[in-house]
Amino acid sequence: MNITHKIASAPILLPSVFTYLSLLNYQKSVEDTQAENLAATDLSLAVDNDIDAVQLYMANDSLFDSLKQVSAIEKLINIFGIKFPALNYEKALDIFQKWIEAKTVNQVCIVNVHTLVNSLKDKELESICNNAMSTMDGVPLVWYSNLIANAGLDTNVCGPDLMLKCIDEGRDKGWKHYFLGSTDEVLHDLVDVMHNRYPGADIVGWYSPPFRSLSDQEDQQIVDLINVAEPHFLWVSLGAPKQEKWIAHHLHRINVPVQLGVGAAFSFHSGHISRAPVWMQKSGFEWLYRMLKERRLFKRYLSSNPVFLAIFIKDFVSSKIKRFSL
Repeated sequence: MNITHKIASAPILLPSVFTYLSLLNYQKSVEDTQAENLAATDLSLAVDNDIDAVQLYMANDSLFDSLKQVSAIEKLINIFGIKFPALNYEKALDIFQKWIEAKTVNQVCIVNVHTLVNSLKDKELESICNNAMSTMDGVPLVWYSNLIANAGLDTNVCGPDLMLKCIDEGRDKGWKHYFLGSTDEVLHDLVDVMHNRYPGADIVGWYSPPFRSLSDQEDQQIVDLINVAEPHFLWVSLGAPKQEKWIAHHLHRINVPVQLGVGAAFSFHSGHISRAPVWMQKSGFEWLYRMLKERRLFKRYLSSNPVFLAIFIKDFVSSKIKRFSL
């Protein structure tokens, strides 16, 4: 390990102070983080009061059975109460193709450490993730899976990379894409970049919703715009957990086989925000790069990373004790 890697590793080698502060203020920090996400874009959820969002999904066991039928999914990995199928990019794209062929409507949750920790308090978010196909966005989740669950995973399945693979490989499959969220400027730049980078990519529409609450009529107009375009993929960039909840509450009204929340992917791929170097992505320190580049994220990582690390250590020690006692 060279000196650059050592310097980058230092912040998580000294977790005790941050863990203590985070656990003391955890409830407040989660509420503040959720409030910030809601303020960032107040796209109305507009779900009927008599419909429980949980009822919009299959039970988790049924979801697992359906995934096994369409791809070689052998097990679910439980991390902090969220169940992840053992996926790589190839399996994910295979599942998407089967969904498209079957013309079913499905949600994919791209789960990072921030979303995972938020789900400990936000039970609606936990339920949504467990009744969608959840992927491990962050490398630390792969570490947890391999060190504690002996999952034998060789990669994460992160939102920005998954988006590019779907757009690239979808050119030969006839896959159509719709972008929802962010700003008009970001969306126009994103569409230009995707067309230049992947000639022949079929982007059938995009829309930037107003940064305010929407009326029922405006909400229905968004649903109609998407349905008329008939995409196979709906990429939503509203920030977590807003995007996951928006997709969940609209899933029964939008006729798109694959619906995913991808957070900052629009800003990354449009060139409005630089992404961490590949070595930082692969070594699990992309969060550090983003925090240094976007100081607004400091509070997010201070509230979630130490909690994840504390539970990770506790579960790791417990798993070792359990194995030695057998």
